[in-house]
Amino acid sequence: MRLCALDRRSLVALRIVVALCVLYDLIERADTLEFYTSGAPGSCIQPPQHTQHHAPPHLLWFYRGSMALQMALFAVAAAAAASLGCGRRPCASALLCWVSLVGIQGRAECVNDGSDKLLRNVLLWCVVLPLGEPPPSGGAATMLVSSAATAGLTLQLAGMYAALLVQRWDAPGWWAEQSAVHYALVSPFASTALGRHAAALPGLTRCLTTAGLGAELLAPLLLLLTPASHPLRLLPVALLAGMHGGVRLLLRLPGFTRIAAGVMLAFVPSHTWEALGWHAPLPAPQHAS
Repeated sequence: MRLCALDRRSLVALRIVVALCVLYDLIERADTLEFYTSGAPGSCIQPPQHTQHHAPPHLLWFYRGSMALQMALFAVAAAAAASLGCGRRPCASALLCWVSLVGIQGRAECVNDGSDKLLRNVLLWCVVLPLGEPPPSGGAATMLVSSAATAGLTLQLAGMYAALLVQRWDAPGWWAEQSAVHYALVSPFASTALGRHAAALPGLTRCLTTAGLGAELLAPLLLLLTPASHPLRLLPVALLAGMHGGVRLLLRLPGFTRIAAGVMLAFVPSHTWEALGWHAPLPAPQHAS
């Protein structure tokens, strides 16, 4: 369990980033608020009856109603995210934020993607993670926290990348051909201008495919095997955050890359915060008896 320990300062950074991601997601969805209502036929992108959630609790949770109701529900979600980011009752704020966000996503499922699943899963872990400010005293030992929640978050992130590797094991374009990045970038739907230029360089795209596979293989192992107090823990953080940053430059996948890179802040090792000037509190003074 100690190998899955996280630094409290990293969890504070995670709390802020997750709150900002939720707020950004709400802003993006607000432009199409009518999609989430039970408006006239043609005014919403997904008819209310076209859903797999027909249980009574889901009918209440994903109820659409009027535009005014959805504006109020969006406001509740935004307030919960702001409260989470500011550290006001973080566990309760994360729970309210998760309930609100899942409800919003469930009202227009056809516009969701993998980034929405990742965000709500990380947000649910925030409900049970210690996201409050570090204690004012107690020394460096109090900065590390190890629990079922820290282990769960670590294992879920490692499992996500492990599942990708298993999925790609026999898939064409990855291990043998190393052409997956090339074919992703030649698509005009998703590639950026820089991505289209990169697609014209087969040697570069082969290197990028290999580098991506290497990062997805090495980084999860380091997350599982390196303690949070060890400087080497910064390597998987840099590998995965850098990989997602590179993907964002080449492909129009802003949601997933933003969230996946931001989540890596939870694994920043203790020595990095010390180097940045966020020092662990001094031990409490020992009073002579």
